[in-house]
Amino acid sequence: MNVLSLFDGISCGQIAFERAGIKVDNYFASEVDKYAIKVTNKNYPNTIQLGDVTKWREWQLPKIDLLIGGSPCQSLSIVKSKTRENLDGKSKLFFEFVDILDNINPKYFLFENVASMNDESKQVISNLLECEPVLINSNCFSAQDRPRLYWTNIPIDFRNVKECNLKLSDIMEKKLMKYIFINIHLKI
Repeated sequence: MNVLSLFDGISCGQIAFERAGIKVDNYFASEVDKYAIKVTNKNYPNTIQLGDVTKWREWQLPKIDLLIGGSPCQSLSIVKSKTRENLDGKSKLFFEFVDILDNINPKYFLFENVASMNDESKQVISNLLECEPVLINSNCFSAQDRPRLYWTNIPIDFRNVKECNLKLSDIMEKKLMKYIFINIHLKI
């Protein structure tokens, strides 16, 4: 399977595939933060780094099976509710996701962003991705309340996703904190 991850960060997509036992043949990553790229390259040296998402027309890609990403949320978030720019601010990079989706035509896609965006932005995203979002709180997977919206064409039954209210001690027992600690404290 060939995966293209936009706004890849520290490549959490690869962590998810690894934990789910999903084999990825080629993982292409679009990221511009040099520290995030360094963490990714340390943990996943076979990652094919593509750089700036706005330069996607220059990329040479094979057939992509899965497109994943979550564009910057700063101008969609409730944190900036008084000065929120919605899809006109930094979050307008979402439109690059749409252009790439429309042009490379992967079999599947998954897009995520903050649940606190306004209804107008949510509707624009839903219309362009031609599906409705599913609300999932990150407390299903981590020790934080972080409601997120997911748009996808992957046939997943989301009814089984339940809040589990993990505590930090639960995660530490699973040695996840050790993994995070090692990666955050790389000599960057």
